[in-house]
Amino acid sequence: MAATMYSDTVQTVLDTIRQEQVIAVIRANTADGALWGAQELIDCGFRIIEVTFTVPQADMVIQTLADRNPDVLLGAGTVMNQLHGVKALGAGAQFLVSPVLDDRMVQWGVEHEVLTIPGVMTPSEVHRAFMLGSAAVKIFPAKQAGGPDYIKALVEPMGPIPVIVTGGVGFDDFTEYLGKGAMAVGLGGHLIPVTAIGERNGKEIRKRAKSFRERLGKYREKRGISE
Repeated sequence: MAATMYSDTVQTVLDTIRQEQVIAVIRANTADGALWGAQELIDCGFRIIEVTFTVPQADMVIQTLADRNPDVLLGAGTVMNQLHGVKALGAGAQFLVSPVLDDRMVQWGVEHEVLTIPGVMTPSEVHRAFMLGSAAVKIFPAKQAGGPDYIKALVEPMGPIPVIVTGGVGFDDFTEYLGKGAMAVGLGGHLIPVTAIGERNGKEIRKRAKSFRERLGKYREKRGISE
């Protein structure tokens, strides 16, 4: 991998993700729904929220969340071009996530000293992303790529690389991904279903949030990881 020195800003965001280990990914059919769902998870203790650009007015959602929750790390997901990136950063996003590896986006992120996480799957894509200057990569879709065992097989020969996994990651296996070498996991529909957001089913979301956090707590306790 490229021996890249990252800016203090990028390193701070990366360290926070590594410490928290969980990114809550918000997808919703409306901006109001996304705001409501994200706030529910924040109130349940989640400290990293990613709002995807598939959400209507995603930049407004990010800005509102940033204003209300200055202690929460906010990111923008499904960032497909520099326009998305400019809007997200202007709204207060502190990291950008994409489902694909786009050389221009990675290089743009490096130039603007923002953590830009491209989506990759193969060892060659992982290598290319880091050579371009990425500080972390997203294995997507993780479940379809082969699950936790694939992450282990990918990470072992490359060393301790910053890998985040998303795509089909659920309650039964998210800690296994962490145990097999993932730095963090992105939890979407299994944590906060679009249907629960649409129905404003806070009880269901809080139930899922509690279950995930309890399981993460047990995993961290077993590994001797302090909160």
